Amino acid sequence: VKAKVTSSDGAPRVVAASDIEAGKYLVLIGGCNDCHTKGYASSGGQVAEGEWLTGNDVGHKGPWGTTYGRNLRLTAAAMTEDEWAE
Repeated sequence: VKAKVTSSDGAPRVVAASDIEAGKYLVLIGGCNDCHTKGYASSGGQVAEGEWLTGNDVGHKGPWGTTYGRNLRLTAAAMTEDEWAE
């Protein structure tokens, strides 16, 4: 993914060839797949892109208890862009 982060007005922006490429960049640098894609972390990222962000039934334990990475595709599809950004 070819993208970069710029800021001309103090607010960071991702610049890429398309919105899709910008989104891929954010997913990759944000580590979203680590929790929200089954097998991603344990395979060193060797999961087909078509399986990204579809949820994970492996729990992550912490001081808050156990959480499960939900299907972000379904979550995002039900939101407006402003709701997602918020």
